[in-house]
Amino acid sequence: MSEFINNYYERLVLECIYDTLEGKKMDNDYISDVACVALNQLPTKYVRNTVDTTFYMSPKELNELNYRIHGVVASALKYVDIRRHLPPNGQVAKVTKN
Repeated sequence: MSEFINNYYERLVLECIYDTLEGKKMDNDYISDVACVALNQLPTKYVRNTVDTTFYMSPKELNELNYRIHGVVASALKYVDIRRHLPPNGQVAKVTKN
């Protein structure tokens, strides 16, 4: 049964990530991290068929949806990039003057 139900935003977010990172070599862990961060910023919307859901949206709704997805993906990319460059303990080192 679960193969017929999916989160409407998953495919859209992944497509946006791949489009945004086009030409850049990124591993699957990085892409998965970005996707999870982005999806957690969106409401959950389970559907049986993504194509049917999109078909019934107005052009204005589609534009708003695309704008929102691009925004959360951009935010997620920044977040993951910052977190990946932190030291293992997750804290930013303090700079002190001698």
